[in-house]
Amino acid sequence: RYDEALRILTKQSGQWHPNVIDALGNRGALLLAQGDFDGARRDFKDALERNRKVRGADHAFVGYDLMNLAQLAFDENQLDEALARLEEALEIFRAKLPAQHAYIGAALTLQGRTLVQAQPPADAEAPLEEAARIWADEFGDRSPEHAIARATLARAWFLQGRRPDEIAEILRKS
Repeated sequence: RYDEALRILTKQSGQWHPNVIDALGNRGALLLAQGDFDGARRDFKDALERNRKVRGADHAFVGYDLMNLAQLAFDENQLDEALARLEEALEIFRAKLPAQHAYIGAALTLQGRTLVQAQPPADAEAPLEEAARIWADEFGDRSPEHAIARATLARAWFLQGRRPDEIAEILRKS
């Protein structure tokens, strides 16, 4: 059904309309959640290319497309690729968005998760601490986003044998 809706939207608005581009990214996220990595990659790359042409290479939605590609790479355990895409996304986000924006929090959380997987987990601490601050400021310290950032930070500490007294409390609150 999403395919049909996207086809109709494209026919009515044209392939370069921002709503069509956004719908491609949304379908890519749906395909990623369904485990269709090839379909997600196709849609994310298509949305990225179109966003660069329509909105400009430094638009926040270009950063969001890069973050989507980073999530795909993370899910495929292509950690270096994920980190590279996240660096590109964060460069755009930090230049275009307020410091406490949710896109920055999301990119930092994924960067931290990726760094914990890639090792060494100590490299994940700074992005996860910043992400946790953003989520607490944006949505409160009881938000799922804050809990994920803090739980991942606790995992980084655990893997290093650091701050054992704090880990249990963080995980309990998460």
